[in-house]
Amino acid sequence: MATIRDIAEAANVTISTVSKALNNEPGVSEQTRARIRQIAEQFNYKRAIRTAADAAPPVIGLIWPQANGLAFAHTINAIRREAEKRNYSVVVSTALAEHAFLTMKQLSIARIIYWMSPSWIPTDDLLLQCQSYEGTLVVVGGNLPVHSHQVTMHREHAIEQAVRHLAGLGHETIGFIGIKNEKLIGYTVGLLGCQLPYRPELVIQSSIYRPFPDEQLSAILLGDPATRATALIIESQGTLRRFARYAKRYGVRIPEDVSVVAYDHIPEMEEMLETPVTTVGPNIEELAREAVELAFMPKTGGDGPGKTVPIAMELIARSSSGSPSKN
Repeated sequence: MATIRDIAEAANVTISTVSKALNNEPGVSEQTRARIRQIAEQFNYKRAIRTAADAAPPVIGLIWPQANGLAFAHTINAIRREAEKRNYSVVVSTALAEHAFLTMKQLSIARIIYWMSPSWIPTDDLLLQCQSYEGTLVVVGGNLPVHSHQVTMHREHAIEQAVRHLAGLGHETIGFIGIKNEKLIGYTVGLLGCQLPYRPELVIQSSIYRPFPDEQLSAILLGDPATRATALIIESQGTLRRFARYAKRYGVRIPEDVSVVAYDHIPEMEEMLETPVTTVGPNIEELAREAVELAFMPKTGGDGPGKTVPIAMELIARSSSGSPSKN
């Protein structure tokens, strides 16, 4: 019967390197690991090969590049609580995804949840890292062309809901504050579905990396009463926080002067304005529960699709949205 020493001699490496390769431990290149595993199989040494899940610590890796904002903190805590129910802990990386994956693999983490924006385009390096990953991969929010389980969130549907909510209250002039992404698409589709006109001047581009567009916003909120916006959809809690400062500075009353609906279901939304904010988005607790459950499913095989779990968008109406007659 072949021994680990035989495999080391055949592979021209040390016994320690063979042990690390067969037990999914860090410190061995992927190329060397694959070569050692192949030799072990040829020597009928399969009993020594442990799966990634067997060798891994009781940890879920969470990769969330460029994470910021309160929703990030709430989601991490929700995932941590779900992991703790299974006696697992969570390791979080906000590094570039390809770097984060490499680190997780070196740590022998066998379950990874990757939070991906729909607008992100994966690099070739990231795709290679994902394809060579031997554990269970769950992609949340985006779409990665590799075998993985997925938690899908159609953010554009959330904004469509917001438009329908405001139109149902009688608003015909609805503005949007945010960046160009799938939420802006939802805003446009929502207007069309409610047979409301699309007016480019009502779309205010706002990013946390640029000064808040006070002048543009004032033009649609404080201008001619016959054409001004009577309602606003705000695409994130970060943008809402900046809008709150604007509203206080210019004396804009919510909902008397303008109704507001914002994306993100987090507790702070009830306190960012003088009145609790109507919100739309996914239920964070449900999202975390489904993501962690998928992380404990077997790895998807080959290039076939894994399990996909859609998270419904829900709207919680509060006093920041009222009929135009209040404005």
